[in-house]
Amino acid sequence: LQEAREAVLWKAEGLSEYDVRRPLTPTGTNLLGLVKHLAAVDGTAVGTTSGLPAGDGTVELHSVWVATAVRGRGLRGLLLGAVEEWARRTGAARLRLGVLAGNAEAREMYLRRGFVVEGRDGEGEGAELRMTKRVER
Repeated sequence: LQEAREAVLWKAEGLSEYDVRRPLTPTGTNLLGLVKHLAAVDGTAVGTTSGLPAGDGTVELHSVWVATAVRGRGLRGLLLGAVEEWARRTGAARLRLGVLAGNAEAREMYLRRGFVVEGRDGEGEGAELRMTKRVER
């Protein structure tokens, strides 16, 4: 972890926070290799997600969040679609994510979007399902 931390700090050394976060590569990632998407309504952030190359042709989907007040309007699908499109442009073969087994709403949404359950880590409410989806070319 220390080596990874030092590599990240080295990439960002001497840059402003703005430059570290903004897309600076042809694939739309920032210098840390992370792509982020934000959904806003009337200037207020109401949803976000991010993707990070995990090696072996996989993009790890992280932190999908949509505000309760705007759920049911298709924002999660749009955010997921944006990460999937980015993964396609970078040549990734699949998306991977983890979701709490007890989060039925999220799990069902991922299944509707073409993800499949590949495994389970842990037991009970804290168990996490490993899900993947093939990125169509």
